[in-house]
Amino acid sequence: MEGSSNAFPMNGGEGPHSYSRNSSGQRIFIERARKLIQEAVAEHLDIEAFSSSGAFLVADLGCSVGPNTLYAEFQKKFRTRAPAWNKGRIFYPSASEEVIKAYAAQFAKDMEVFLRARAQEIVLGGLMMLTCVTRRDGALHSEAFANRSLDLLESCLVDMVKKGNISEERMDEFNLPMYYASPQEMKEAVERNGHFSIKKMVELFEGSAEAYP
Repeated sequence: MEGSSNAFPMNGGEGPHSYSRNSSGQRIFIERARKLIQEAVAEHLDIEAFSSSGAFLVADLGCSVGPNTLYAEFQKKFRTRAPAWNKGRIFYPSASEEVIKAYAAQFAKDMEVFLRARAQEIVLGGLMMLTCVTRRDGALHSEAFANRSLDLLESCLVDMVKKGNISEERMDEFNLPMYYASPQEMKEAVERNGHFSIKKMVELFEGSAEAYP
């Protein structure tokens, strides 16, 4: 459904509620990925192929403010609401199978759009690295740490509805536009797109809880 959109950028500055003061987890992920980026450049990037242009460009699709700005990071978000009705919930992990499938379908569509756009930007022989929060292959969505951590937010909103702070209808209109794919789903998305080949897939953490102590 078409409608107006609002932009909500990261909190700038250096205050206690700024992104720069509340993004240590993201920073850890990116620091772990730095070595992999260096290895990929050394092993797969043909510098000679770009020497005639006299320029070498790097695109950062990471954070807009804070110390993570100069590092590449990507978290896939939905552009639109999932079509399935998700009454009483704001997220998909513990929802019906219909809702989970709708989120997965939206993820596949948005990944295709993302990869198609990147294919137009990256020169032949160039490299792209994505760092994504995922769930393990075969794991239930409700078992993923990133998904479980949002159960508290949902329960708080449910309590606010019961107390009359917000209406039930208002809560039902809101769904978190995030989907944590498995490595296999990421691989299938790249293969469907056909513009890229995967050089390496590496697990940076055995569990996301390590990045958010």
